[in-house]
Amino acid sequence: MTGIDPGDGSRYGRPEMYNQTLSKPRLAAWVMGTLLLLFTNIADAGEVYSFLSGDCRLSTGLVTQVDEQSAILLKLDGHEEVVNLADVQGVYIFSYVTNPVANISAGANLLSTLKQVTVDENPPFYGWPVRFVESLVMFVDIHGKQHVHEMSSITRLRPALKSGGWEKTEYQASGLSFAPLALSFKDLSAQCPNLPSGSMQANRPMRVLSDPVKIRQLMDDLRKGYEGLSDYEERTYLYARPFLFEKASRFGLAIAENGVERKVPWPLDFRWSSGRPFHFQSFTDFGGQHSEYSPYTQQFFGLRSDLKAHVFHMHFESNVTGIPAGTSLYRNLGMGAAADSNFGSYADYGGVSEVQNGMNYLLLMGGDYGALSLSAGYYFPVTAIRVNNTFREILASRKTYAFRAAWTEKTWRLRLIMVPVIVFSSSSPSEKDLTYDRSFQARNSWGTYIGPSSFTFRGHFLRTGVDLEWSQVLSTSLDFVYNYGEYHDTMNPSPDIYEPSTIPTYSKDDFTFHRYSLVAAVRQDFGEYIGVRLYSSWNSFLTEYNMGGTTGTNSFNPLTFGGALEFVF
Repeated sequence: MTGIDPGDGSRYGRPEMYNQTLSKPRLAAWVMGTLLLLFTNIADAGEVYSFLSGDCRLSTGLVTQVDEQSAILLKLDGHEEVVNLADVQGVYIFSYVTNPVANISAGANLLSTLKQVTVDENPPFYGWPVRFVESLVMFVDIHGKQHVHEMSSITRLRPALKSGGWEKTEYQASGLSFAPLALSFKDLSAQCPNLPSGSMQANRPMRVLSDPVKIRQLMDDLRKGYEGLSDYEERTYLYARPFLFEKASRFGLAIAENGVERKVPWPLDFRWSSGRPFHFQSFTDFGGQHSEYSPYTQQFFGLRSDLKAHVFHMHFESNVTGIPAGTSLYRNLGMGAAADSNFGSYADYGGVSEVQNGMNYLLLMGGDYGALSLSAGYYFPVTAIRVNNTFREILASRKTYAFRAAWTEKTWRLRLIMVPVIVFSSSSPSEKDLTYDRSFQARNSWGTYIGPSSFTFRGHFLRTGVDLEWSQVLSTSLDFVYNYGEYHDTMNPSPDIYEPSTIPTYSKDDFTFHRYSLVAAVRQDFGEYIGVRLYSSWNSFLTEYNMGGTTGTNSFNPLTFGGALEFVF
């Protein structure tokens, strides 16, 4: 059968449907309309689909859902229809500018596809997803208004039936702002001559498909759009925020600080993140960082990496100067000497007694659902104690379990990390278990330094805090940190292992400490490229000791300050 020429310059040459050829004026108009639709005013343009079945029956409306077998339509008369894709012989696609639906009488199928949509901080609306273009999604709401948004700008997506106030089987709306849409199917199918031709002013289809392969491709594209939206909806349950980490990269230069934490000074810090909203995200911090999950209350030379993917997350944090578990952090930082020009004096650390709480590294893995985040993992703490010149450093000779929880909302977050039990002990400690100040310890006749013959350390660690984002340029945090430990060791004064002149007059050491800390921090950005972070911590050290022949108690309450100047990229 030859093509039928309707007399307007277009020709349709396929027996069952057509192949359309546009005249130059109509081609130019079509190109201009397409460019206008895609690039200039997509928010005002939608698409109506007409599905032609094998018995020449038309099903016309806005598509609200497509799966492998069927499509759900919001018909132009406001009712719903489920189209069996296996019966579809042709598809007509019309464009519209003003809502073509005068009334909505939605039944169970349409209501199952209705969404509650929240964009950024705006109030939510209820609407049906009807079109996808690249990263854009178009909704028609229950009042007939069209909404077009970047997918990534949608911060919450929920089924309307489960969002509250929609526990119903029908929804009816009338008197919508609409313009009747007259459609013309004139001469588009030789097999179905009874299709409505409409008036001269009736809308003609922008596209017509009759090839089963192209129809299947169209429906697959629509189905992928709805599957992508469904996947995005699922992810809005698993992420408390579209992006959980700082978006901007920052390079920091430490401001001079005072403090009571012995460390290798490192003035530079670099933080950066990557990823997409509600998808895989990562955050890395290297340098003089300030951590909200470690026992440190001041900046330290650290490496941190966070990953978030779907329901799972991972957190790794370490002290760069002692990453391998069991590495000493404090033996070479002047703790055994009365004064050290690089690391302060006794007066800086409370006089007779001193406590240092650090770590080799912390590794956590867990899952998130909405605002709640739970994880567990391994924690390798390092604790150093000193009384006068008697020094002990308890190393992480075995793993300790840590547990973390957080509740995250748009502008605030509560967090908690807890290590309920820390137990390190040995009846014959090696240098992987315990280090001590060798300049003070006795030696046997072979010249070997002798430390404690056995030791036990028990403790726990707790840190909780709240983060507040007052604006995009101002945020604050407040933390409470608690460290507790009790240490006991035994020295063997047997002459068999000590030279007679160096036999100690004591045989046991005992040390108990409580450390309470309050840490306040503020970040303020000035313009787009400069920011400042400031920190302050108040610490209370309470110690009780009978160590190295010295017995007593001590209380030390220092106030420290620090910060960094940051360059934002």
